[in-house]
Amino acid sequence: MDLTQRQVFTTGQVAKICHVVPRTVAKWFDSGRLKGYRIPGSQDRRIPRGILLAFLEEHGMPFGELETDKETEARILRAAKAGKLAKCEEAMDYEDAEANQ
Repeated sequence: MDLTQRQVFTTGQVAKICHVVPRTVAKWFDSGRLKGYRIPGSQDRRIPRGILLAFLEEHGMPFGELETDKETEARILRAAKAGKLAKCEEAMDYEDAEANQ
């Protein structure tokens, strides 16, 4: 299944997305830094898509192929509301002005 379609991830899948070993993801989960749930009757952990995306964004990690176009748009809107987009536009305007001199 394509990562943009997946709604729940294993610790192994999250490890690949974050470029860490599965034990690191387990530690994030066990410490409460990364929320999710355990499969009943098992020690297996699962991380819902929304929680994983929020974790990646909070820690400045790239979304990579995990992100859909709709999620990209939502992230841009959140950045704009936070004033981050204006700073990017100012930097781009500055670069354009420098190039035209």
